[in-house]
Amino acid sequence: MEEILKAILDNLCSKPYEISRVDGKFAIVFEVKVDKDDAPIVLGKKGSIANAIRTILYAINTSNQPSKRVVFQVCVE
Repeated sequence: MEEILKAILDNLCSKPYEISRVDGKFAIVFEVKVDKDDAPIVLGKKGSIANAIRTILYAINTSNQPSKRVVFQVCVE
């Protein structure tokens, strides 16, 4: 799942970014720290791109660990 997220962000971001993953009992949290210039691109208009990334991560997770929720957060550095 993390490899696919990295591949998506490689195509969206022009500057370096950080992905941190936290596995909890009920959720998997992906926190992505991006540069302030890349944040509008990763978020998209009204959050459309971020929601699309969430949907992809959710679809991947349902086949692997259906009982866990996936959370995708974008933080600006």
